[in-house]
Amino acid sequence: MLGYLLGSIYLIALSGAGEGISARLSQEQPLADRIAELVTQLDAPQLVDRQKAEKQLLELGSPILPHLPSLDDPLSPEVRTRLARIRQTLEKVAARQYLEASSITLSGTFSLGEVLTALEKQSGNRLELSALADAEPTKKLTQPLTVRFEKLPFWVALDSVLKESQLGRYLFGPERAIVVLSPVDPGNEIPEGAVAYQGPFRVEALRIEARRGIARPLADELIVQLQVAWEPRLAPVAMYWLVERTQAWDDISRRLAPLAPGARVELMPSRSGCAVEVPLKLELPPRDSRSLSRLQGAFRFLIPGWAEKFRFSRWDLRLPQERRVADVLVRLEMARRLQEEVEIEISVRFQQPYEALESHRTWIFDNPAFLETPDNNRLTPTGYEPTLQLPHQVGIRYRFPWKEPLDNCTFVYITPVTIVPAEFSFTLGPLPLP
Repeated sequence: MLGYLLGSIYLIALSGAGEGISARLSQEQPLADRIAELVTQLDAPQLVDRQKAEKQLLELGSPILPHLPSLDDPLSPEVRTRLARIRQTLEKVAARQYLEASSITLSGTFSLGEVLTALEKQSGNRLELSALADAEPTKKLTQPLTVRFEKLPFWVALDSVLKESQLGRYLFGPERAIVVLSPVDPGNEIPEGAVAYQGPFRVEALRIEARRGIARPLADELIVQLQVAWEPRLAPVAMYWLVERTQAWDDISRRLAPLAPGARVELMPSRSGCAVEVPLKLELPPRDSRSLSRLQGAFRFLIPGWAEKFRFSRWDLRLPQERRVADVLVRLEMARRLQEEVEIEISVRFQQPYEALESHRTWIFDNPAFLETPDNNRLTPTGYEPTLQLPHQVGIRYRFPWKEPLDNCTFVYITPVTIVPAEFSFTLGPLPLP
């Protein structure tokens, strides 16, 4: 699982919609050259030139973060001070932008396949279209579709396309892709009031069930089954239902309290999909209630932010090597040979992990790690074992199939460099009662 953004996907998520992937990649090298030039000017003899270079780097925005030198590189004190200030400012911007809805801009008449491809490219969210490609004789992907999207949030744009094309969705597909299904019953539309959006999140009321106890009236309950989804480019590692912020009213303005209002409910985000289903349990309204006029609630997420590569190529370990980016410190603790293998041990420390490193979570051990050899091969580990798991820090020991000296090899570890907390509040209604 690599539930955070890498490479061009990272740039897509931060810079928003309107350009294709190829356009961004073609601009990457000129951008890197411009950044290198401005970083050099941070050490210019004149103060006014140093200030101007710092201002221009800040104006380029958070997409320059992958191109900035590491603060562990050999830098002058002036450059290091200014780079630290630039990084701190842009990292805060990146964290805020990371949780904004992906923006879709597209106008004109295109084939359905072209529209869905544009949504995927502009958002960085994977759409699985194989079910449509195999749907004969409908040939859905070639059908024309006219759209007018101007900076429209991803979920709103996708729902609009699916409704217009009478298509369905499946949010528990492989590798966090939205599987587009063809076709659905034309009368199977989502009623107004049953879906809500906020940022990269979407919630839909799927069904409502009333349960009445015969011998035990205290067992009466109203269950509202919700589907809470997030953009596939995100991969929450923790999710909580904020029960104390759940409220509902029927059509006669009677308040229906949640059952177990003081409970702390942790949910398990899907590792492969991009949604969870949540049964909200409320007091059962009287029989004369005909609908829920309003249902309010909130969820809290912990989401790994953008990812960075940490590279280690110096093998004199009398002083362990450290690299820090944003909220993360990665430390190369040890490297040693074991006959046919090499063992490399690292520690990863988050300054503010919230509850993301609690012992029952394993996402941190899925982070990519590999050994680059002198002949440009990339060796993946034959195995790993945790050596430490604390609230702020984990230790991991990897084994690689390498018999030669480590000289000219580089160990690469990729991890998100921040944990971003997010709250999603919603209001649904009216919802018909059974």
